[in-house]
Amino acid sequence: MQQFISSYGYLAVFVLMLAESACIPVPSELTMLLAGALSAGAVAGAHLNLVLAITAGVAGNVAGSYLAWGIGVYGGRAAWHRWGRYILLRDDDIDRAERWFGRHVVSALHGPSYALAALCGLLVIFAIVMLLRRRRRERGEPGGRATPGGHSEHGTEAERAGLHR
Repeated sequence: MQQFISSYGYLAVFVLMLAESACIPVPSELTMLLAGALSAGAVAGAHLNLVLAITAGVAGNVAGSYLAWGIGVYGGRAAWHRWGRYILLRDDDIDRAERWFGRHVVSALHGPSYALAALCGLLVIFAIVMLLRRRRRERGEPGGRATPGGHSEHGTEAERAGLHR
């Protein structure tokens, strides 16, 4: 995998992420980890731009999801009967999955999205709190971390203004 990504760069990241998202067992964690390492220069090989590597990974993941969705929607049971034996699943497995989704479709599809939205909200709150703490510390206001002697890490207001003797 390292040689493939080093040789083909963004195209390799796109193809590997597409394959992973289209239900082909390719470790996306390793793909993106290696792309990040190549972007940082930590691994010998092509030097990738981090933003473009992330963009290639996201685009590949979305394209692979649409590919898998399209195969399921347009191929359906006919594709299952033709190629299903290669992945060792039987008709009763598909019937059981369809019954489960029929009963739990709302919780199966919306539950994870609500959990992800909650996590994003918590991360935003954490970032705001850290930003406010940094500003207070820079201004020497209460709530910022002070050094021994009652001064903030950047000195008192008088010291910052140049009035201290």
